[in-house]
Amino acid sequence: MKIALAQMRVVAGDISQNLSRIVEFVKCAEENGCTGIVFPEMCVSGYFLGDQWECSSLLEEIEHAHAAILKLSANIWILFGSLGTLPHHRNEDGRTCKTNAAFVAHKCKWLCNTQTGLGFFPKALSPNYRMFDDSRHFYDLRKWSANHSLAGAELSKFLAEITIDGLSFGITICEDLWEENYTTKPTQLVAGNQKLVFNLSCSPFSEGKDQKRLALLTDVAKSNQTTICYLNSIGTQNVGKTVLGIDGQSLVIDPTGKIVAEGGFFDEELVVFSWDVSTNTPTNQRSILLKRSESGDLGTTKYSALENTLRFVSEEWKVNASVIGLSGGIDSALSAVLFSRVLGAQNVHLINMPSQFNSTLTKGIAHDLAMNLGCSYEEISIQDSVDATKMQLTNSSLSKHPRFKWNTWVDENVQARDRSARILAALAAAMGGVFPCNANKTETTVGYSTLYGDQSGFLCPLADLWKFEIYEMAELYNNDIFQTKIVPEACFKVTPSAELSLAQDVTKGLGDPLHYPYHDHLFRSWIERWDRWTPLNTLNAYIAGTLESELGCANGLIAKLFPTKQSFVIDLEKWWGLYVGMAAVKRMQAPPVLAISRRSFGWDHRESLGLKGTGPKYENTKTQFLSI
Repeated sequence: MKIALAQMRVVAGDISQNLSRIVEFVKCAEENGCTGIVFPEMCVSGYFLGDQWECSSLLEEIEHAHAAILKLSANIWILFGSLGTLPHHRNEDGRTCKTNAAFVAHKCKWLCNTQTGLGFFPKALSPNYRMFDDSRHFYDLRKWSANHSLAGAELSKFLAEITIDGLSFGITICEDLWEENYTTKPTQLVAGNQKLVFNLSCSPFSEGKDQKRLALLTDVAKSNQTTICYLNSIGTQNVGKTVLGIDGQSLVIDPTGKIVAEGGFFDEELVVFSWDVSTNTPTNQRSILLKRSESGDLGTTKYSALENTLRFVSEEWKVNASVIGLSGGIDSALSAVLFSRVLGAQNVHLINMPSQFNSTLTKGIAHDLAMNLGCSYEEISIQDSVDATKMQLTNSSLSKHPRFKWNTWVDENVQARDRSARILAALAAAMGGVFPCNANKTETTVGYSTLYGDQSGFLCPLADLWKFEIYEMAELYNNDIFQTKIVPEACFKVTPSAELSLAQDVTKGLGDPLHYPYHDHLFRSWIERWDRWTPLNTLNAYIAGTLESELGCANGLIAKLFPTKQSFVIDLEKWWGLYVGMAAVKRMQAPPVLAISRRSFGWDHRESLGLKGTGPKYENTKTQFLSI
């Protein structure tokens, strides 16, 4: 028999569109002689909906869609992930009890779990880490088992194990596969009983996750001598401050660990494989492509994930045009390339906004990049408006106040805000578009940006890329995509600088206070390490002489940057203080971040405002170290 895996694009909150796609996939599967079709987790409504799950009318809409799906199952069985409700139970918040569940429709009837009496099969494990917050809304099988005093083999009766026309299979849902650190082992229980197991997922992309998935699935298949079918959706969903790309890459792996079938990277397709009921083994497979990713030439990289997610976000948020502040630096250059690729060069308008401090060099780089991309380009000076602001305020009565000080720092902030809050915001409105924040992850970590200035925008597409990754991605576009110097060579060589004062003169090699080859790696240890570091870890590694190897930066770099231990400590405490202090305040007010790393800012990196200091153990260690 033929079984179809529908690697479909799920649009969070758009039940009508999702239902339409389900209908199309079912029709395609039937036309190709399939006896069954499988859809991903939460494919009807989307998964990350926040507190929209509290709307009773949403539950009604989902139930209405379920009724429509049931009618499609006259000639093909349909397995799909969606929301199940337990109307006679209440969640901890007093609302209708809801569960992330798998539904099986066959011959226009729901297949029920005789143990629970429900017309669906609840997810066993609910993740509560990173951006996940499932127990806020969903009642999982662990709660069910706890309330019914079940465990082990007895619990396995409640797991989804189905037989249809001689085909027997088990079902798990997303997190059920990642059971290593749970006491409940749903995949182990199901895979131990079944020769075919489906895992329905809505799994966000993060760097390296595809290798982890493959290793995990291979281990499950080989250790249990079963065929595991991992089905992931594609698209983008978000948790407000963090925008997630859902990357597909569905897999069918046989008991030997061989990949029998696989779905593409951000491609919407129907993956069909044959199942021999007599031998319980998968055989031939083919893929019916419905829509290919438009950035497939970037491969299955984090950079392709970033571009695909931006494309999906732009489509779903109805973004048709973008205005981008183009400084001549590498960050805004990459932003311009990204948006021109996603929206089309004709819909991207690049604006260079020099003051008296901007060099001919960077203005030339900005002009050349715009010409290379074929985007409209304008140079609009901000000097007159900055001077007008300064004159207006220094001539006001407030200038006589003892607290009033017009210094270089104020000058810099006025320039940054004039560019974004005045010119870019007005142009975006006039052009019927948006403007992005071009900040990278290094700058975002320590708040090296201006509130309501260059930190403004509808989205931070680069804020999950460290500075070295910005350079890498720009090089990738030049070498592999355009195969020419679209991003001018001078852009890679110019000193990173905000060009807001004479102290940031790029013609003299002056610029940002950040030493990116070191600070990229230092800040990464605070954010992305599983055992996240604090200054205590950093100082201990420095004292032990292992800091460079621990961070992954170049040997000899730290001694070159910090000739004394005092200068090292001063730098460490300066940036840590900003990271947990004012930078956190800025991040709370920053636009959403496109997430591609193991830990991105936003809801994936929850933090408390006003967290300052380092701790007494660090202070004692520092005091002893500096006194030697």
